[in-house]
Amino acid sequence: MDSSLTIRNKPLTNANGHPTFLLLEKNPIIAADMIDTLETCCRCYVIHATSPGEVLEKLSQTPTLAVAFLEMSFPDLDGTELHVALKHSGARIVLTQGETHEAEVQQRGWHMLVRPFSDEMVRSVLEEMQIPLM
Repeated sequence: MDSSLTIRNKPLTNANGHPTFLLLEKNPIIAADMIDTLETCCRCYVIHATSPGEVLEKLSQTPTLAVAFLEMSFPDLDGTELHVALKHSGARIVLTQGETHEAEVQQRGWHMLVRPFSDEMVRSVLEEMQIPLM
C-alpha cells in the first residue's frame, strides 16, 4: 500500500446510498484488516489515508462521511483544522489512540476503539452509531 489516499476501487461519492467511511491509519497491515472488517460488516465505501494532511486534501471531494476512524488521540484532533473539516462533513468520530482521554471523547459524543481492537469491537461501535450491518 502506498502512502497516498486510496479508495479500494470505489468512487469517492456515495452514489448508491452506502455510507462512506474514512480510515486514517499509518500501519498498512492494520489498515488492510480494518478495511476488510468494515467492508464485511456493512455495505460501505472506505477511504484510507495515512496522514491528516491527506485527509484534508480529499475531504473537499467527499460530500459527506458517515464515520471517520482516526489513528489520533483526543488532544491531537480537538480544535484542529481536521476536526472542523470532519465536523463539516457530518462524520461521526472514532478515535483509535489515546484511551487516557476516554472521558473527553465520550463527552464530545465521539467513540473510541482501544487497541488492540477486534472485528467484534468494530461491529459494536458501528451498532452503537446505528450503522446498518450485514
